[in-house]
Amino acid sequence: MNVLILDETLELSAPVRGLATLYGWEPHFVGSLHELEMAIRAHGRPALVIVNLQAPLTAWELGQRLHGLEGDSPVVVLGPRDSADAPPPLPGVQWLERPAEEAELTAALGGWLVAWGLVVGGRDRAAGPRPTG
Repeated sequence: MNVLILDETLELSAPVRGLATLYGWEPHFVGSLHELEMAIRAHGRPALVIVNLQAPLTAWELGQRLHGLEGDSPVVVLGPRDSADAPPPLPGVQWLERPAEEAELTAALGGWLVAWGLVVGGRDRAAGPRPTG
């Protein structure tokens, strides 16, 4: 399963790589919205997009760019706790509060993916049901 991760700080690197090993993913990290768009154009629609939302990128800006992307890949946006930046509602995009600790983040991502039917019993389901926004 091809997974595209927008994470300028690489804060999600360890948790995503752990999940990638468990579920057989091929994670690809990008550092900007522009790189995300280029990667999708160059390699096609990923099975999943994970975004680590941090300043200076805003939820509004991300929402505008996600709305214009080709394809219908499910998107998980991990945002900061207690943010005043309200995310726009978009189909297929889950806006979630980013857990503070790495272990919590890994467990939360794994739990969300299982709950949404993207992974089952240690195996991915790239063609499974899509989350709703």
